[in-house]
Parts: sequence; C-alpha cells; structure tokens
Amino acid sequence: MVEQVEIENFKSIRKLKIDLAGLNVFIGANGSGKSNILEGVLLGAAASSDRLSDDFIASRGVRLSSYEGMKSAFSSDGKDSILISVNANDHSSSFDITKDRSVYGKWSVVVSDIENAVKAFDSYKKNSSPARQKVEGVMKFESIMSSFYKTAELNLSDFRDFIIYSPENNELRKFEEEGQTQPLGIHGAGLFKLLKTMDNDQLNVLKKNLKMIDWFKDFKVSEDPSTNQRRIQLQDRYIAEENQTFFDQRNANEGFLFLLFYMSLFVSQYTPKFFAIDNIDNALNPRLCRDLMLRFNTLSKEYGKQAIVTTHNPAILDGINLRDDNQRLYVVFRDLEGATKIKRVTEKMYNYDSDMLLSEAFSRGLIGGLNTSMAAW
Repeated sequence: MVEQVEIENFKSIRKLKIDLAGLNVFIGANGSGKSNILEGVLLGAAASSDRLSDDFIASRGVRLSSYEGMKSAFSSDGKDSILISVNANDHSSSFDITKDRSVYGKWSVVVSDIENAVKAFDSYKKNSSPARQKVEGVMKFESIMSSFYKTAELNLSDFRDFIIYSPENNELRKFEEEGQTQPLGIHGAGLFKLLKTMDNDQLNVLKKNLKMIDWFKDFKVSEDPSTNQRRIQLQDRYIAEENQTFFDQRNANEGFLFLLFYMSLFVSQYTPKFFAIDNIDNALNPRLCRDLMLRFNTLSKEYGKQAIVTTHNPAILDGINLRDDNQRLYVVFRDLEGATKIKRVTEKMYNYDSDMLLSEAFSRGLIGGLNTSMAAW
C-alpha cells in the first residue's frame, strides 16, 4: 500500500504531505486544487517507472501545459524542479523532476534511491579495509545498487501503475473501441474487453452491487463476431423480458454506465491496485453517491485496491465512516496566498453523537472546503 505522498512545487501546490488509507476522499471548492493533487501523484508514479513523457502522463490523466505552468507559482525559493516523494510498503523514494525549455522539451529525473545507494557504498568503504575494497569494491557497489533498485521495484509496483480516471458518457457507450491505456482508458475505453475477462464470481459481484439502482435486474455480455457488435444486454425489472431485446449500453442511463465502470475498477485483477477517480459524483444522484462510497470501502478491502476520489457533492460524505481505519476524508482549500492545502477530517473533529450528517456539516461550512467569495452579482 502507498502510505504517504509528498508533493512540492507543482501547480497550485507549494508543499503538501498526504497520509493515505485504502479509500481516500478529497472534497473542496472548485479550483481548490483537488485534481492537481492527483496529477502530482501521477507525475511521481511516472518518474518512478522511468516513463516520464508528455504522451505518457497525458494518457494517464495529467492536463499538460508549459513547464512553467506545471511548476508552482508559490515557490518562495525560486526552486526550478518539482519534488515528489513516496512511502510505500515502508520503502521511501524521492523524485526530483525537471524539464528543459526547448520546443520539444524532455523530462529528467534524479532518483533518491541512487543517492541512497551511494551513501550505502560510502558506509561500506568507511567500515572495510583498503585491501578488501580493492578486491570487491566494484562488485560491492553494483550489488548495493542492484539491491536498492530491486527493493524499489517490488515496493513501488502499485504506485508505478497509478492512473487518474475521469469516465465520460460517450466513451462508455463505444464498445467497439479500445483505448491506448490498457486495460481501461481514462475516459472509459476498453470496458467491454475487461468485462469479457471476468469470471462468473466477479460478474456476480458486479451485478449484486449494481442493484443499488432500483430498475436493474441483470446483464449479459455478448459479442457477434460476424458484425463485430459488442453489447451489454440489460434487464429492467419493470419491463417484460420480450420487450427488452434492444436494451443495451447505448440506451442505458449514464448513471448505470458510470457505476459499472467504477465497480469494474475494483473487482478486476487487471486494473491498477492504486488509482484515482476525479469527480466521482458525475451523473449520480445523492443517494447513489452515499451508497457508492459504502460499496467502495467494502470492495477496497476485499480486492486489495487503494483509491483516491475527488468530489464536489457533499452526499458522498454520508457514505464515509471516520472510525474506519481504511477510510480518510480530506478537505481541500486555498490558503491566504492561494496555495493548495488539505485538512483531514477526523472523528475528533466531528461529533458522531450529533444528529447532523457529514454532508450537512460540510454544507454549513463547519468543516471547510466551500467557496467563500461573495463577489457582487
């Protein structure tokens, strides 16, 4: 599991440290920096896997701009690089990231693991005899370097696969197309192929959870090789079976498609172990928002998935249990200078004996995260 990420000098973020659990919710005003936090995590993930390029990070959910636009406007020391640090499975790595200013500028990264390996070798030299160093010095350095890289690869594997998903209605209906990012594109491409990989147990889990939509009864994945037609044939419990012949993903309501996508992320063994969903409340009514979070928490534990979700909808909060160690709630806001900050909402900050729901506490401004501007109409 990724336990902690620190982001420095990136977009609206001066310096931010985030302690993560299995399910993490970020809520705040428009423009407070929620998406910037996700993008900072992804930048570090790309750096850790040595795949840092414009094409790669854009395909995984980063909104590109010039390098000057990617750096924080709030750096007080004129720092040129973006620093992302991660602690996962008790292994820490830091990535000092820069990009040259040429027309087709390339990214470059200095990795702390290399510095740690050099320190380990310096320690070896200090505590071993010159004769021993002469015999095994080069071999020892190579061994230390190899050990550090293997440890990082093992412990950071989930972090390296991080993706920011923001599904779109039209993409979820195009079952004939697959995205360049496998198995699921950030906007939903590839969903049909992913469903085809699922066994009956996984499909049954999807169907069980989809019944939070009152009309849903069942679905079947079908493909006609002769026409290359791919469909999810749906059953509406209010409609007689003989009248449901053509009821599929093309005419299903978008809320159903979003839920199917989200549940598939958690259930499939092919989707990343660590991912984000930006604007989770898109196309969902308040009751579904609450029920969705309850199910996310259960699926996170059952399938070993770690997720960060952002939202503007306070109804999401009513599906969060602050007493559960697997869940974290953060309010995102801007400080007086405009830099993005976060505040964790804990049980101590919120009175569980009160009749007030978390959504109401947020809407009343009791836990922060609301737009405060009172510009003239």
